[in-house]
Order: sequence, then C-alpha cells, then structure tokens
Amino acid sequence: MDFIQIGYKTYKIIYKEDVYDDNNNKCYGIADHNKQEIIIDNTFSQAIQNQALIHEILHAIADKYLLE
Repeated sequence: MDFIQIGYKTYKIIYKEDVYDDNNNKCYGIADHNKQEIIIDNTFSQAIQNQALIHEILHAIADKYLLE
C-alpha cells in the first residue's frame, strides 16, 4: 500500500476495481478527505490510473489549502 503526505495529512493510496462516487457514478478515482484516502480504479489502463492519481492528489492539495 502506498501513502502520500499532503501538508499534515497522510493519504493512503488504494487501487481497487469499480470505484463509484457518492451519486453511484463510476469514476477513475476519488479522494476521500475525511478518511484521508485516494482510491483509484485499477480496471483502467496504467496511463489512465496515473492521470487519475495526479488528479486526485490535486484535489487533496486543494482541500488542504482551501482552494476549492
């Protein structure tokens, strides 16, 4: 299991099949700021997974610094 430090928060990076948001929409990935988890759908290509990870890390940074 991988982790990333963003400010004072340590996010766990999880890869699993079939990731859905709160509205039951299939997603490439999600960032759960309360649980400090970034979850990436591993059924997509490695390139998509990498893009999703960067995207979710940026969400976590925006949350930490109140940019959203």
